[in-house]
Amino acid sequence: LHAQLIATKPYFQSSTQEIQSLSSADIETALKNISTRTYDKHSNKGLGKLLNHIKTIGGRVMGSAHSRTALCTHIHALIFNQGLPSIFLTLNPADIHSPVALYFAGVKLDLDNVQREQLMDTYRRAEIIASHPVATAKFFHTLISNILDTMIIGGVLGPVKAYFGTVESQGRGSLHLHLLIWLDINIKPTDMKEKVQDSNFRERLIAYLEDIIKEDLDGFKDIKIQDPSTPSASDHSPQLATDSIYTALRAMEFTNAERNADHSNPSTVWSTPVKGPSSPSIPYASPVMFGGSPSTSYRSLSIPYASPPYHELLQTPTSDRSILGRCDMKWECSFGEDEYMCDYRNYISEFYPYRRLREVDVKSAVYSPELFHFPSDPNITQVNLKLIMNRESPITSSLSDSSLAMSAYRCNRGLGVFLSNNTIVCFCPPQYYGIFCQYHSDRFLLLLHLNLSQSIYAFENHPNILLKVLLLFFYENELLMIDQFQVQPIFEVNKSYKRSFHFVYSHSSKFRQERMKRYFNRSNILNSHPYSIRIEIYDTQRDKQVSLIAVWQYTIDFDYLPVFRLAKILRLTKSNPCLTNPCHPNEQCFPLVNDKSKYLCLCKSNFFGPNCSIEDLRCKNGFCGSKSLCKPDYQSYLRGNDSPYCVCPFELSGDRCDIESNDLCQINSCQNDGTCLPRSTFDQIICLCEEDFYGNYCQYKKSILHLFLSNHTLTYSAAMVLQYFLIDYQVVSLILAHQQVYNTLPLSLKYGHEKEIIPEVVLAQIYSSYEDKQSNIYLLSLHINTASFEGVISIREENRCPSISQLAIKSITPIEYHQICIKNFSILCFHDNSYLCICNTNHTRVECFLYDSTLDRCSYCLANGLCLKGNPIHSNDFLCLCPACHSGTQCQFNSKPLTVTLDQLFYFDLISNHKQTTMNVIILLSSLAFFVGLFNNFFSYVTLQRKACLQTGVGHYLLYMSIVNQITLVFLMARLIHLSLLIINVKSFSMINHIFCKLLNYFLICILRISYWLTSFVSIERAYTILYLKGQWFKQPYVARCLMLLIVFVILLSSSYELVFVKLFISSNEKETRAMCAMDFSVSYQSTWTSIHQIISIIHSILPLLINICSTMIIIERVISNKMNIQKTKHSKLILIDIQLTLSKFLLDQATLPDQSSSLTESTLVILLGIWD
Repeated sequence: LHAQLIATKPYFQSSTQEIQSLSSADIETALKNISTRTYDKHSNKGLGKLLNHIKTIGGRVMGSAHSRTALCTHIHALIFNQGLPSIFLTLNPADIHSPVALYFAGVKLDLDNVQREQLMDTYRRAEIIASHPVATAKFFHTLISNILDTMIIGGVLGPVKAYFGTVESQGRGSLHLHLLIWLDINIKPTDMKEKVQDSNFRERLIAYLEDIIKEDLDGFKDIKIQDPSTPSASDHSPQLATDSIYTALRAMEFTNAERNADHSNPSTVWSTPVKGPSSPSIPYASPVMFGGSPSTSYRSLSIPYASPPYHELLQTPTSDRSILGRCDMKWECSFGEDEYMCDYRNYISEFYPYRRLREVDVKSAVYSPELFHFPSDPNITQVNLKLIMNRESPITSSLSDSSLAMSAYRCNRGLGVFLSNNTIVCFCPPQYYGIFCQYHSDRFLLLLHLNLSQSIYAFENHPNILLKVLLLFFYENELLMIDQFQVQPIFEVNKSYKRSFHFVYSHSSKFRQERMKRYFNRSNILNSHPYSIRIEIYDTQRDKQVSLIAVWQYTIDFDYLPVFRLAKILRLTKSNPCLTNPCHPNEQCFPLVNDKSKYLCLCKSNFFGPNCSIEDLRCKNGFCGSKSLCKPDYQSYLRGNDSPYCVCPFELSGDRCDIESNDLCQINSCQNDGTCLPRSTFDQIICLCEEDFYGNYCQYKKSILHLFLSNHTLTYSAAMVLQYFLIDYQVVSLILAHQQVYNTLPLSLKYGHEKEIIPEVVLAQIYSSYEDKQSNIYLLSLHINTASFEGVISIREENRCPSISQLAIKSITPIEYHQICIKNFSILCFHDNSYLCICNTNHTRVECFLYDSTLDRCSYCLANGLCLKGNPIHSNDFLCLCPACHSGTQCQFNSKPLTVTLDQLFYFDLISNHKQTTMNVIILLSSLAFFVGLFNNFFSYVTLQRKACLQTGVGHYLLYMSIVNQITLVFLMARLIHLSLLIINVKSFSMINHIFCKLLNYFLICILRISYWLTSFVSIERAYTILYLKGQWFKQPYVARCLMLLIVFVILLSSSYELVFVKLFISSNEKETRAMCAMDFSVSYQSTWTSIHQIISIIHSILPLLINICSTMIIIERVISNKMNIQKTKHSKLILIDIQLTLSKFLLDQATLPDQSSSLTESTLVILLGIWD
């Protein structure tokens, strides 16, 4: 590739050094940041220089993103200078239908006398135009130049200040022009908006537009397109009308076209300001670009096309045809180069486009890579790929290619049907109308998906149940159109089908006038919505009466738009009848599913009119079949409402429900032990095949791939995703055929593919933890065009496909990719972000296939867990690798806050085989706890409400604790019952369950936390009483009431985040649907909210427990201390008694002694008393 960068001379050296300092890693990082919009241009000075240079070069490359940015800048500059443009115009010349384009392509035509047989059929003209791109460009240049000269110089649109245009190409290569025109008028869009309210100004504006703009060609009104091969009634072909398009084309300056043909250079973009209608026009062949004020001259680069001289290229003399085999209708060159651009004239019907057969050969060729078989097996059976591709023979048509091409172009987007008189009748799709489907219809598009996952049909999968859905399009109370579709729940309950319907606004004068009035009445548009869509679902079962089960109604708020689309998901849940019956006797009340506050009174079968007071005699006399519903006014305005509409039961069909459907399952058309089920459509069945067969009637045997896994060298794997790929040989990419996910390595793998060959490539993606952003990829099977295979495979280093980042390569180029295989015989495959590359048989080259490594990723896991997808068809086949402290099928259980929820305790028991027994035990125990607690708390309340008990704070705490405990038991029982009902698939409303999840969880946790704190307050007051015998402040009743109010407010406020993050999670599989409540923090702030949740849980759970423990320890310590003091006091009293007895005896003894002994006695007594003290 050739690339260049531009830098000014003073900065060339510094720019070179900075760009050379960049590494491939820097550029790759910058590209990722640019794609995620996180790139900072100041982060790397060298990268900033490089991007500036790329922007400079990109602005000079036509069609690049930077050039489009530059063009937008020019348009903005023109708007700033000249104001808003007056007209946006698109010119799309029909080169296929133009004789001028054929003339430029070398077809000899007399443009002054064009004959019909000279124009050929549409298909031949399209071939010629496609083979001559230069001639097409010249035609476009000539036509646009003349149109611009007429519009700008001729003054059809009046004085023009400036114009700006861009040329684009369509898919087939034809050109078209987008043009902005600034008219030299002083009126502004805001002034136009005000003036258009004036009826006089509006009429004059409409007259002006009708005078200068035409939408039809009168010369074609009476012309019938006819195949040139069919002979005409007259001997000669009539000329076209003088006022036809060809007459208009002849008025152009063809002499100027031929003069410019040799040297004109069409450009893709031009713009020029014009001072007035007399200003000279800048030729289209000399492109200009906006560069300053309107009076400035402009310059730009054009893109010339290289071609031989015009006359030598397009008009080869017939005398030169035999020279060197040139233009002799024979291919001397391999791909017909000698017949290129020849003027066959008389042999135009045998004209072949240049290299057409080469194009067909390339497109039809099947690429067959030279790959080995892995694991190798000599008993592999090869399959002929061409026989597989030709098993279903193509549909052939007796009509000629030219006839088919003519019908396609004749009827626009419609279907052309040939009649016996060789004319074409067009059947138009809903988007178009007119005899040629040439007009767009104002229409309303309805996109619907019927969700049955939460309905009763999700659990009653019976084949003889059919839902019929009626779609009614109303204008006020008048039915305009009706449509219907049928749903068989057994086939659609676990799959997602989208259906689209078109409803066309009426083209009658009545409705058109009404819509015109609304266009100019803003208040009417805002406040009145006459159009609406009503959806009715009827339940039909075999041998039962048809019944209406659900009704939706939506207003169409934007009916003034040409096209409006309404997309809705219809969630069919258990219906609740109207609480009261406000309807008349012949009406039936139905609440709207999409708005429970509103209801509709719908007529019963056979009745219609005001208040359903009229009974239709045809319905009464059995117009519709047995067990059907007869709706007299449901045929709609479009169908004329001339007969009743019949809603048929399961076994009947037809407009009058008089055709009995045959049960084809009685003859069991399914082969190979397939199970036959009747379909909702007439006389059709569906076969549920055995594991090894497929097809509409189980008539084909699957190709079986059976692999046995052994001798692994993996130390640990958390999950494995197995992927089966088919090779798309047209675009050389891997197409996912099947996918499986395992949490452990299986012993064997078996897959039956519904084709004649097994999937060519089988890969295993191994993940070791949830943090793995990229898996280890192993090649398990590689077999091209193989019918079946059975073998043994190991997951080893030898068959691992390393990432390109793990290989030591100098640069990421095709040559380096081939060198990887040439230099490393031990590598079978490798991959990068976009490709999986496999070495060929002898390691001489590599075959790379487009590969999406994210096909196994999903987003169903919580807590930022890694979600791995299994079968893409089944939305619930996935595996979550959870972070630490998280568990559950969706990582919904979190043990970080040091708490356990009821869902964690009982979820796995309620989904086990004994779930019914578990549920019964939960309900029984919760009911028993409720009644036992009610008995205990009642007597506690009666005891504690006495006045003597309420003198202290403890009495208040215990009184309100008895109330709180009973409320806790109420919420606990409700939460357990709700959890049980959710998990065992009770049919209920998902929205109500979602609300119950939030409220029950919130109030239960708040009540429990209030109970914890009340218990801690009791402990605090008891400890306070022990410590401070004379303290009375904390024991006051008003202090207790204030503390209780404060703690209730704090708990309700601090726990309020659970109302936001607790959600209902629903998961379903083919057998059942489960739901549970879990907390899900947003990924962007997950760590912050997890920390907050942990702190709040510790404060309200662990802190009250610690307070209780500390208070208990204080009370125990004080009690032990008091007991020890009491024991000490008792011992002192015994010593005193002994002393008193000894003293008394001593005094008695001293009474018999002489007087001189009295002083000694008194002193001894004083000493003893001092000792006692």
